[in-house]
Amino acid sequence: MKDALAIHRWLLAHQVHHEIVRLPRAMTCAEELPELLAVSPATCVVVTVFEVTTRVGREPVAVVASAASPPRPG
Repeated sequence: MKDALAIHRWLLAHQVHHEIVRLPRAMTCAEELPELLAVSPATCVVVTVFEVTTRVGREPVAVVASAASPPRPG
């Protein structure tokens, strides 16, 4: 697993616009982000990773959604 500095350097090397934010306290899940930043949940993006069964086998699938309506496994 890469640390924040390694990810920051990778993003810079690939010219990806990004911003690093220092949070006031630790989070336990992405759904806490709007409260920590004092913003609407509709303005925060969360990524949820599911493992799904395909014809080839089990594969990870990432779903990007707003924190206001995170995806459900179904």
